[in-house]
Amino acid sequence: MVHTQTQCADVWVYGKTNEESITILKKYLLQQQIIPETIALQPTGEETVCDACNCSRGFVFHVWVENRWVNSLLKEGFILKYSSHIVLTGKNLAAMKSITV
Repeated sequence: MVHTQTQCADVWVYGKTNEESITILKKYLLQQQIIPETIALQPTGEETVCDACNCSRGFVFHVWVENRWVNSLLKEGFILKYSSHIVLTGKNLAAMKSITV
C-alpha cells in the first residue's frame, strides 16, 4: 500500500530524515491499531514544485500489512499499488499475492 508524503497534510507529520519519517509513521499506525510489517520511503523522481500542504514532498511511503489491516490503511488515505522498485520477499510477497483488487 502506498501514500505520497505531503508537505504538511499528513496527520502523522514527518521527520528531519527518511528514517525518522518512517518511525513517526510506524508509531502513528500502531496508535491507530494498525500493525505494519514493513515500511519504506522511496523517492518519486518528481521535483517538488510547490510548498502547499497537499503537495508532494517527492517521496512515497510503501507499507506492507496483513490483509486484515488493508481497509484500515485505505481509511487513512493509502492506496493499493504494486511498486516494481521494491523487492518483495517472504511474508510481504505472500501478503501482496493474496490481495485482490
